[in-house]
Amino acid sequence: MSTPPQMMDVLYMQTFLQVLGIFTRNAELIESSASAFLANGFRLCMPVYSTMSISSTSSAGAITTLTVQVQQGDFPTSTPAAPTAVLLQNASGTTIGATSLTSATPTTASTGSLAYTTATIAGAVAAGDIVIVLNPIIIDFVIPASLIGLLQTNFSLFALTQPSGCYVTPSTGTPTGVLEFSSTLPNPVIVSVGPLTITPPMSANGNLQILYQDQGSGAITQPPPLQISTPGSPITITPTSLSGGKSYRAIVFVPDCPIAVSGVFPG
Repeated sequence: MSTPPQMMDVLYMQTFLQVLGIFTRNAELIESSASAFLANGFRLCMPVYSTMSISSTSSAGAITTLTVQVQQGDFPTSTPAAPTAVLLQNASGTTIGATSLTSATPTTASTGSLAYTTATIAGAVAAGDIVIVLNPIIIDFVIPASLIGLLQTNFSLFALTQPSGCYVTPSTGTPTGVLEFSSTLPNPVIVSVGPLTITPPMSANGNLQILYQDQGSGAITQPPPLQISTPGSPITITPTSLSGGKSYRAIVFVPDCPIAVSGVFPG
């Protein structure tokens, strides 16, 4: 007697065609609906490091102040937790040194100044270098069960993988560079800000879709999808359906590439 194929449940975003997770059910009954093990929603928790480009530096004794532009993640809080570790790199990625912040002063959602106390690496840091805040910010995004479907499949037929991760980029300001979703992808998705612009890979086809979550109420806004008419060409996202001045997180769904976006919409 042959052994019946083992089945698994796969959660996916309805209409987004994005796999969120794989749940094998060994010696268990296959679930009949996503809500059977989701309840109110699917919570994405993503630890994100903040990466900033240095536009200028100044020193007074052992205290060095960096004027920075966020490229990925959020600007640190005005009273960073002690110790808030940072890594300093030059433009080629070579480490200059590591230290801890003594203060962080935001100017906007994506610019401001960082200060640290050390005399040993103060003179080695210059404009164009990179500072990475090593204390990750935890990004929470709850996707309601109504937007999630359930697929049951024999996993021996084909392989389904979870997303490799979500990068987070600010929504305001103009960084000195752009963010690639993954440098290992042959056709990376490029995100730039000021305004928020997504450049889908040349291989993309179909729709670009986005979810906004009000960080106050948790309510989800789902605007109509944007057609990817010309792969490789930038698509500017103007969130006209959102209330001004509120803080939102967003997840942009380019085919096969979920991207988390953090900030205040609209700018």
